[in-house]
Amino acid sequence: MYYVPPPVYVAPAPVLIQEPPVYTQQPQVQVAPAPPAPGPENFWYYCPSAMGYYPNVSNCGEPWVKVAPRPQ
Repeated sequence: MYYVPPPVYVAPAPVLIQEPPVYTQQPQVQVAPAPPAPGPENFWYYCPSAMGYYPNVSNCGEPWVKVAPRPQ
């Protein structure tokens, strides 16, 4: 008596279909422009959100506050 093994079936590998990546653009942050260069007025410009003065703070997310300079 002979032993006959069952037949072996090989299925093809499944095909994986990937969706293309979706890119989203980050919203642009509105930044108040730098204050004008110092002129004869001699004012300082303060940024409340950054708690600093121009030019130490170069960008401000809100309008600059014009401040009269204090004598040092």
